[in-house]
Amino acid sequence: YAVIPNIRNNKNIERMKLITTIARLVGDDHIVNLDDPDLVIIVEIFKNICGMSVLSDYKRLKKYNIESIFEDKEQNEEPEEQNEQNEQGEQNEQSEQ
Repeated sequence: YAVIPNIRNNKNIERMKLITTIARLVGDDHIVNLDDPDLVIIVEIFKNICGMSVLSDYKRLKKYNIESIFEDKEQNEEPEEQNEQNEQGEQNEQSEQ
């Protein structure tokens, strides 16, 4: 798991203290993995309001950013389309000869 705090307009809560408190609550049975976590605990603090979520596939789904997910999909599809166009062009050239 990983803990990702976002603290805005609040000077009373310290980032590292928040992370260590949540890690202590999660317990030692779970392993911290910042590179490829199974679950991500997002803590959003704005002024005196706190929201918390536990998310899966956070890295694979590009931090749940829809625009980034579709950008990657389009980039992966472009080479396939170019290959198909190149193959069609080669077939047309061969049929003309």
